[in-house]
Amino acid sequence: MMSLLVWSSLFLLAALILLSSRKKSGNGNQPPGPPGWPIIGNILDLGTVPHQDFYKLRSKYGPVLWLKSGSINTVVIQSAKAATEFFKNHNHIFCDRKSPTVLTAHNYYQGSLAIGRYGVYWRIIQHLCSMELPNIEDDVSATQARGELDEVDLSRYLFFMVFNLVGKLKLSRDLLDSQSKEGQEFFAAMKKVVEWTGKPNLADFLPFLKRLDPQGIKRNMVRDMGCSLKIVSGFVKERIEEQCSRENKQGLLNSMQETNFMGYLIPKDTQVFVNAWAIGRDPECWEDPMSFKPERFLGSNIEIKGQNFPFGSGRRICVGILLAERVLHLGVASLLHYFEWELGKDVTPESMDMNERIGITV
Repeated sequence: MMSLLVWSSLFLLAALILLSSRKKSGNGNQPPGPPGWPIIGNILDLGTVPHQDFYKLRSKYGPVLWLKSGSINTVVIQSAKAATEFFKNHNHIFCDRKSPTVLTAHNYYQGSLAIGRYGVYWRIIQHLCSMELPNIEDDVSATQARGELDEVDLSRYLFFMVFNLVGKLKLSRDLLDSQSKEGQEFFAAMKKVVEWTGKPNLADFLPFLKRLDPQGIKRNMVRDMGCSLKIVSGFVKERIEEQCSRENKQGLLNSMQETNFMGYLIPKDTQVFVNAWAIGRDPECWEDPMSFKPERFLGSNIEIKGQNFPFGSGRRICVGILLAERVLHLGVASLLHYFEWELGKDVTPESMDMNERIGITV
């Protein structure tokens, strides 16, 4: 009973503080958006695929949307025109990022290019950072030997491809070598790290819950990231030793200050979500945007900057953009060239699960 009373008092106190703060600051000329609740803001307005829910709000509130993600100010940009204005004229103000709680495990965010805070150190590592497929035939042969259908999980192999490619570029080793126990353990640990990173965390929206870690996401990340860091440290040490031997004999953008964007006042420390999913369906840029018409790209001069922003833009543009442009074509071409593809047993185009999942893009 006493515990319930304490928690109720803390909840009420937090609500009063937030409401008082909101009264003092006022709304100013902020972008339009749905009204939010005390403490939780607009969290209840979002479903399992928030970017699609944001898109549905565009018709009512326009291409620049204001939300409260718990106690965090949030702006969502949902048109090519607004995104171009944002990246072209306001990039220097919104080039910072706040780390999700889960990525503070082992202070990972401090050395991360993807979610590190903007500053001298980040600019240095960004400057420094400026295919091989696993043997699918062996996997198919093994399933046939077990009397199973020769079906493969394509998404799994594409993840393998990217994982191993980056490992070879950065660590000069085949991380998926069947003879490498450490490589297999590293892959398993990193797979869990990706899973925890992409899992929605209540503590990111209600910062007073960070110490409690109610979903256990941070605790799981500490365990799995610790495992991966230990293994990769060994890889790096081994690589350095090899180098010395040869020589001796070779994630959301964040506003850093208050600013005016398209006539709207954006407070300092507002997180910005550039909704690439919505921009790819912007009715001002695309004819019949909700229909799947790949032929619309034939003979077109559409760029990935201007009408699409899959890699972001400006100072925080994805550093892997050039690598991705090459690997994507190589990967798809290799798959089409070497294999005959067909749907699995009892699967039809209509029955395929094409639902999106929340996570991070590798």
